[in-house]
Amino acid sequence: MNLSHKTLSLNLNERSMEKPIKIQVAKQLDGYVFGISLNTRNLIKKNIPDACPANRIFVSYDNQSDFKTFYPKLETYILSALLGVENIQTIIRTNTIEFIDNETQEPLHILTNE
Repeated sequence: MNLSHKTLSLNLNERSMEKPIKIQVAKQLDGYVFGISLNTRNLIKKNIPDACPANRIFVSYDNQSDFKTFYPKLETYILSALLGVENIQTIIRTNTIEFIDNETQEPLHILTNE
């Protein structure tokens, strides 16, 4: 997938800028499920034709404390795989990304360029 000269910004209009990209996070017994809504998938496909966004990605762990230690490092890989793009940094620079607890709907983590 070659996205070198394509715009990876998801904000085609001002309304897109108002809403962050929301990643739903659901804790399981042995890991976490990260997912995006159908609207987010469609927005990504519309703005990045070569993107192949996934509905959900499950990340398993053997030891929860290890997972929490490595989570910040995994975040970029999870986003790249979930949103289906190689250069996730461009999206992070131009969009706010919120990781939302699926149960409480509270933000767990927010990525922004500010």
